[in-house]
Amino acid sequence: MRPSLRKSRLTAVHFSCNLCLPPYVVEEVCRMTPPDADGDCMFEQVYRGVSGSAMVTPQNDSAGALEVPRSYIGFAFRSVVPSPYWEQERSIDGLVRLLEPLGLEDDFDCQLSYWYSGRRRVRPVVALPARLPESAALPFDSIEGVRVVKREGKKIRYSAVIDLDPPRGFVVNLQFGLRAVLNSAVAEKVIELGNRYVSLLVREGDQNGEQATAS
Repeated sequence: MRPSLRKSRLTAVHFSCNLCLPPYVVEEVCRMTPPDADGDCMFEQVYRGVSGSAMVTPQNDSAGALEVPRSYIGFAFRSVVPSPYWEQERSIDGLVRLLEPLGLEDDFDCQLSYWYSGRRRVRPVVALPARLPESAALPFDSIEGVRVVKREGKKIRYSAVIDLDPPRGFVVNLQFGLRAVLNSAVAEKVIELGNRYVSLLVREGDQNGEQATAS
């Protein structure tokens, strides 16, 4: 699992789920990297300017016979200064090779961060900074960020916080859910869906830097 971030203007990707792992898998996870003082097993690797980490919080049957134990599994990837690839026994690839044959499916909580440089003719669909009411006496000078939400009935399809990043750039912090199988392709599926959502929140501008009208 080595997703590419730079081509999508991503600075960070995080997704997590809770899975029912067989006891022998929990034992193997703990063998690969013993739990730390908080009970978490940590995995990491660096490749092509990306630093990746994974955390597994193993659970066993001690929670009680009437309660199905579910282990927390979280993955995080962020852009870093390019450096040689390195891998060790505690690598994310090793963890995924262990879990992939199980074919376990769950709802992933996904959080992606995008950064857009002021040098590019790209603007958020919401005009920022937002215009303040002239008659309002407010304890601040400008609104330079907003949170937008897309709903499907009573459920949230995705939400995003859009913030200015002076002098002319901006960032989009996107959050959504994805039902998927935990395998070596799940990171790319998370990024693909995130890219689809973020494309609805940004617009290419014309040569004068004005926001283009959506077709």
